[in-house]
Amino acid sequence: MSLKTILLTSLLTMSPNVENDMADSLRVRGISEQSIENFIQNNEFEIDPRVERLFNVNPEKESSRGRMTYEEYRENLGLDSLIKKMPDYVNKYEEDLLEAQRIYGVDHRYIAAIKGIESSFGTNIGFFNLVNSLYSQFNMENRRKFASDQLAALIRFSEKNNISMEKLSKKKSSYAGAIGQGQFLPTSLEVKFLQVEDDELFTNRNFIFSIANYLANNRGSHPETGVSFSWIPELNNQKISVRVGNYYAIWGYNRNVNYVRAVDELANTIEYVEVE
Repeated sequence: MSLKTILLTSLLTMSPNVENDMADSLRVRGISEQSIENFIQNNEFEIDPRVERLFNVNPEKESSRGRMTYEEYRENLGLDSLIKKMPDYVNKYEEDLLEAQRIYGVDHRYIAAIKGIESSFGTNIGFFNLVNSLYSQFNMENRRKFASDQLAALIRFSEKNNISMEKLSKKKSSYAGAIGQGQFLPTSLEVKFLQVEDDELFTNRNFIFSIANYLANNRGSHPETGVSFSWIPELNNQKISVRVGNYYAIWGYNRNVNYVRAVDELANTIEYVEVE
């Protein structure tokens, strides 16, 4: 075995120190000893080297640093392709989208637009192993607290919804550990995901309502402006721009100006429908 192979193998294998650190991090977040033991024993943890690379260089970071224009950002998203797909998706799921708008007051076009950008309307939910994307972050000093919070939330979500961690662990995710058609992080799954139909957990309908719930109930405000993250129904069908209206409800979903702009552009390719 070459030295390179030995070094790589040592990187990909969970050491006793890391195992103990992970157990401690879950313990202080209220996870039971039995749940911690089951989680650690029933997963084959591996570091995915792509995760750290993508946290260092990604469209959100590049555009925030001024290294990527909006045109480059929207091209990276494949926004023109999503614009072509948007009418068919909205027509097919109009009943669910408008019901979510009626219940939560969130413009149905923006629910559909977020779903389009996050997962290409449910057809692309990520290429990473969920647990290993979080485990990889646990091994990054600047991401360890975040990863610990997400892992603890994932365990609580599995127990609350009676879905085995074995099944959840096999879910595909983004490199950050976001899963499903709405690309929810585990902490968001735990508090904002809604199961409105019982046949399956991560369905299209469940994510439509969950995205609406997320936008309506962000429960935060921008530190510089005090503007609420949550959606203001009275401002439906009005232009969304920085510091105005429902900008920060979308910004709270992904805190990037170009992301908000892309969601707004995609949403406005569809005509607004008023519901009572």
